[in-house]
Amino acid sequence: MEILLYNTPHGLIPAFDEDGDKKRTLKIGETYKAKITVFRNVRFHRKYMAFMRASFACLPQKVQDEYFGGKWENWRNELELVVGSYDLVFSFETRKMEHRHRSIAFGKMGEEEFQELYEKVKNYAWTIIGKYVSPEKFDRLIDF
Repeated sequence: MEILLYNTPHGLIPAFDEDGDKKRTLKIGETYKAKITVFRNVRFHRKYMAFMRASFACLPQKVQDEYFGGKWENWRNELELVVGSYDLVFSFETRKMEHRHRSIAFGKMGEEEFQELYEKVKNYAWTIIGKYVSPEKFDRLIDF
């Protein structure tokens, strides 16, 4: 089980409600072993995902469907590829090198690299969604 904890002067406390739920399953009086690591900023990760969903929603339905199969995840993957967040891998099926977007999973990408990716993706996304929505209207859609 993994639990995100926030360090306070009074000790470690669950960072989010889900973590509190997990902690409540632990038996009082038992001894537990924990490996402590500094975790990437969860709130920033959520902000990134919220930006991806909101920016996709700003695209006309026809663009969403024709270019991204109606899925915001495809929009996110394409933006990440365009800004250079990919690895080249050989495909045995096509016998060619292919671009595969890098995982943004917490264990695979550090905070600094993730922040750089966010800025690149946000800037590039605005070159597209700026044709369909003003920054003011976008800000009303999502609180940044």
